[in-house]
Amino acid sequence: MKITIFIMMIFTLQITSLAAENITISSDNIYVIDGDTIILDDDIRIRLIGLHVPELDTSAGQAAKLFLTKFLAGKRLDCRLSGKKSYDRYLGRCYFNQLDIAAVIIKNGHGRDCPRYSNYRYRQFETNHVKNWQLPRYCL
Repeated sequence: MKITIFIMMIFTLQITSLAAENITISSDNIYVIDGDTIILDDDIRIRLIGLHVPELDTSAGQAAKLFLTKFLAGKRLDCRLSGKKSYDRYLGRCYFNQLDIAAVIIKNGHGRDCPRYSNYRYRQFETNHVKNWQLPRYCL
């Protein structure tokens, strides 16, 4: 009995993770948690892939959240989920009119490229202001 339940749990987890792979979610109901995490439709938590933004306990982290909140106000996002999760957040890239939100955050001096997950996709957008910010080990 225990083995059957265990196998059913594994099967359910696999289906759940596959279901989110390459799915695009569109919404104009957006809540900003911090500079790299948003919630769509009150329950879909998304961690933007490929960038590093300072934590909320720093002034730079607070500024990033404020910037993103103002930038996204009244907009509709299309988010493409990768099928992976990190700390109960789906990983994905979000776009407004085909404009990559992570690139916007970095271009405006609120984040850095996280090469381990971006493959240097956003490096060209880094401002001189952020280039001296130390990247966390997960980005390297």
